[in-house]
Amino acid sequence: MSGLEAISAHNGWMMAVFGGSIVFSGLVILSIAITFFPKILALLDKNDATAPVKKKPANGKPAVSTTLSDYCPSDMPAVVRAYKPLIDQLEASFELTELYALARKHQLPHPHLTIKCFREAGILNPQGEGRFNWNP
Repeated sequence: MSGLEAISAHNGWMMAVFGGSIVFSGLVILSIAITFFPKILALLDKNDATAPVKKKPANGKPAVSTTLSDYCPSDMPAVVRAYKPLIDQLEASFELTELYALARKHQLPHPHLTIKCFREAGILNPQGEGRFNWNP
C-alpha cells in the first residue's frame, strides 16, 4: 500500500486538516495580539489616571520645580572631589563620552546628570569639536 491509499488508511487526511487548523489558529491569535499590542501599551502608559493629583499651593505656582538645577547635587565640591581622580586619568582636553565611561566604570551615581550639572556650573568648559576641559 502506497500513496493516497496509505494516507487514507492511517488517518493522514484528518491529521493534515488538524495540523493546518492549529497553524492557522496560531497565526490568527498572533496577528490579533500584534494588532492590540500598541493599544495595550498606551493603556498601561497612561500614568495620569493612576497618579495622585497634586494640588497647587495658594500662591498659584507649582509645588515642585522641574529645572535641572534642582536635580544637581547640593554638595557640588564633594562631587567634584569624587570626579577629580577620574579627570586625572584623562588628557587635558577630553570628550564627555570618555568621562561618562569612567564614571560608569567606577559606579558613580547619575553620571549623565552630574556631567550636565558640571557643564552648567562652568566646571566642564567646552573647547570645541566635542572636547572639554576641567575647571573646578
